[in-house]
Amino acid sequence: MEQAMEIAKLWFRNEHVTATVMQPKVAKVLCKNKEYILKRTGSIKQLLVEFDVLKQLYEKEIKVQKVVKTENDEQYVLYKEKYYCLYEYVAGSVLEIKDTNKLERLASTIGEEIANLHKALHSVNSDHELIKRDLYKIVFEWAIPILEKNEHAHREVIQKMERMHTAFKEMVHPLPRQIIHRDMHLSNVIFKDDKLEGFIDFEILENNVKIFDLCYCCTSVLSELFSDERLREKWLHIVSKVFEGYYKQNDLTKEELKAIWYVMLSIQIIFIAYFVQLPNLLKLNEEMFFWIFAKKEDIEEIIEGIVKV
Repeated sequence: MEQAMEIAKLWFRNEHVTATVMQPKVAKVLCKNKEYILKRTGSIKQLLVEFDVLKQLYEKEIKVQKVVKTENDEQYVLYKEKYYCLYEYVAGSVLEIKDTNKLERLASTIGEEIANLHKALHSVNSDHELIKRDLYKIVFEWAIPILEKNEHAHREVIQKMERMHTAFKEMVHPLPRQIIHRDMHLSNVIFKDDKLEGFIDFEILENNVKIFDLCYCCTSVLSELFSDERLREKWLHIVSKVFEGYYKQNDLTKEELKAIWYVMLSIQIIFIAYFVQLPNLLKLNEEMFFWIFAKKEDIEEIIEGIVKV
């Protein structure tokens, strides 16, 4: 992010400010010994949805990043035809996924906190139009056609999805929908002393099937562990603890419990399509797809262990 300091000055006009670029669209800002996160955003429409939802979550006492207004009471600024916003920095750290002992210990807490977030999101009323996604259409009308056109995509991935086309539609269609975070990997869940400090990165909030967040959290953990067979074998236990914690705080319907394997596969299909031009990531996500596919009975068994379906 070029000129991060100059942009940050739009919030802190007469203060000494330092800015450190962390990613192309993200910088950490320091002013008066307090840290902030400066972001360049894309869609102003989606940004307004995010602000509206974050405000309501904060009022419901959910731990989320807080938007910082300018001296003119604006939630964002326009600088050289691009939109920027500032958030209070959520102090703490992300969990080290490969520290599976700690992850197993905190997995139930992660599930509980996602459940509490979902309950709050379910009661949010947004004045701004929220993006609505149809998971079935994303898989079969967006992702699969991309794979069919690409010579590098594994044909067996496509064949397996085509064979379960009808079952997938029947499983996904009745699932409860609501506002979800949509980017629920553990880099967006900040902990301090084994307690949640806050959820961050709500930029791609959308209306979708509720269990997408839970399944995405679990598959993102698998992607970090997958290359180490010893760690990979701990994944099912971590998944059971995440869902166990969630179920304590927020109900899951019979339909949701039966659809978890299908939604996990759908997430892998989305990533395979997304990374179709990047050989290493394509291969990883295809291998994860086949691995999850083969673990159907194991996944269903641990879910049944949480609650009798």
